[in-house]
Formats: sequence, structure tokens, C-alpha cells
Amino acid sequence: KYLLSREKYQALWQELEPLVEPDRFFQSTVCSVYYDWDDFRLIRHSLDKPVYKEKLRLRSYNVPGPEDPVFVELKKKYKGVVYKRRVAMAAADAEAWLAGAAPAPDQGQISREIDWFLKTNPVSPRVLIACDRRAYAAKEDRELRITFDSAIRWRDTDLSLTAGDQGQELLSDGQ
Repeated sequence: KYLLSREKYQALWQELEPLVEPDRFFQSTVCSVYYDWDDFRLIRHSLDKPVYKEKLRLRSYNVPGPEDPVFVELKKKYKGVVYKRRVAMAAADAEAWLAGAAPAPDQGQISREIDWFLKTNPVSPRVLIACDRRAYAAKEDRELRITFDSAIRWRDTDLSLTAGDQGQELLSDGQ
């Protein structure tokens, strides 16, 4: 992830444009609710750049309704390598599971890993981050994806993905 000024983005895009094309997820609004301890222990630990860190988030691509699919993701980073473990389910089911009000709708390996994380970390929703994303793939290698996020915004109230993507702008004008 790189923070670009408008000028640097335009210069980069001039070089990239002939090499990429919109991928199948070209335009979306990415919404993520991050779970943390009351004292924000997970994010503070992450900012210290440890050898190992993990975080739990609930993610959607566009604002979901209660029955629309979302992803419960446990992200782990060890020695610079990211491992993303995720399961898809309806937004209402995911929120109920993560709140401890219902079991995981799926009892697979990843759900059990997330259950263990929840058992050992008393986390709850702490912040919602949303952004407007444009996604591209390289013409020569469709496995290479490049995404540009703009209008990055956040809120720390009404932390349900189904409540919309509104929030306070995170970046300064021109970033």
C-alpha cells in the first residue's frame, strides 16, 4: 500500500494504463469492520511491526443487506508474509457469530480458527473503514492485480456493514 499525491497517481497511471485492464471486480466500495480489544491492543501491537500479528475483520464489497454475502477474515502476518483465512456467509449470520450470539454457520477449519481467535481475544467491532476501489489486472499476467483506493473514510459508531459506507474522510485533499 502506497499513499500517492494526485500528481504522483497521474504520473503512475500514465505508465500503467497501457499495461492493465479492468478486472472482474473493477469498481466497488470496500467496507471493513475491524475487531479489537477495548484498549485497541491488536492495532497497537500491529503498529509495532512485530514478527507475528493477526487481526479479525468483517468485509464486504459494496454495502450489503442482511442476507447478502460478506467475508469474515482472519489475517495473519508472519515475517512479512500475509496469510488470509476467510469464510463467506450472510451479513446477519456473520455479525451474530462474531457477537457470540450464534455459532458459525459453517463448521470448517477456517471457522474453527476464527472461533479460537474469538475465544482467546475478547474483541468487538471498533472501527469501520470504507473506500472506493478500482481494480485492474495486468494484460500480460492476469494474476497481477493493482488496486487504487480513494475516498477512504472511517467511523467508530454504528459498526454494521449493513448501515452504509458513510464516514469521516481519512486523507487530506489531494491524497
